[in-house]
Amino acid sequence: MGTQWPCMAKQLMNLEVFAISIRRSAEVLNSFGLDVTDLVTNGRPNECDLRNIIPVFVSIASVQVALVDVLNEIGITPDGIIGHSVGELGCSYADGSLTAEQIVLAAYWRGK
Repeated sequence: MGTQWPCMAKQLMNLEVFAISIRRSAEVLNSFGLDVTDLVTNGRPNECDLRNIIPVFVSIASVQVALVDVLNEIGITPDGIIGHSVGELGCSYADGSLTAEQIVLAAYWRGK
């Protein structure tokens, strides 16, 4: 995909709001056998394999949701948003159209 990399959110997990958001996404996707927290903090290169796009999609979507949560927490509201591909899901969360749970589930099913 090009937008993800192993351990892409490891340092961001030091932000409490970000970490809480990632853990919420992980709880939603746990029943599908995915550990989002592990994917974004300890990811391995083979988990970015485009033949299995699900970990890629859910990682990107979960990080986007968490980044929106951080921005909201510090009082930053965008004047506009734009997204491409999985980024459109992030936009749907940022503008309040979909919940965080709906976003990560949509990312999962899009990859499925």
